[in-house]
Amino acid sequence: MKGTLRTAGVALLFLVGSLALAIFAAFLLGVPSADLPAVAVLLAVAGGGGGLLALLLIRPAVLGRLGGVRAQLVGADLIGSLLLLGMMLAGARAMFISGHDLSLLLTMLTFAAALSVGFSLLCARPLASRIERAGRNGTDRRRPTWL
Repeated sequence: MKGTLRTAGVALLFLVGSLALAIFAAFLLGVPSADLPAVAVLLAVAGGGGGLLALLLIRPAVLGRLGGVRAQLVGADLIGSLLLLGMMLAGARAMFISGHDLSLLLTMLTFAAALSVGFSLLCARPLASRIERAGRNGTDRRRPTWL
């Protein structure tokens, strides 16, 4: 229970920090001040909901069903890509992008997600090997301290 509360606290802090950074960036990039509250609500709802879903999916009990470390790393990347896709879709819907523009956006996001998963497959092999080697040497821990 204590670990779950710590994870929830860290996730909430990360959400609030990310939201503050995004609103500050929006202000610097010239988003009209009148639009900032609506942008903040959109980001909080879409990011909070997507982030909560990602936290549930990335738990060891769920992600551990994928098999080895490499599959888990790729699964975590896929969850992150889907979170990004969801955020972009929420933003596109809020901006009333035309059907044509939305289909182009989805095409680009699909390509970016596929590249991301491919990159994680490429990078996961050496990282998984090092993690598994450390585990065999008895230096692994059951759970990272930040979870």
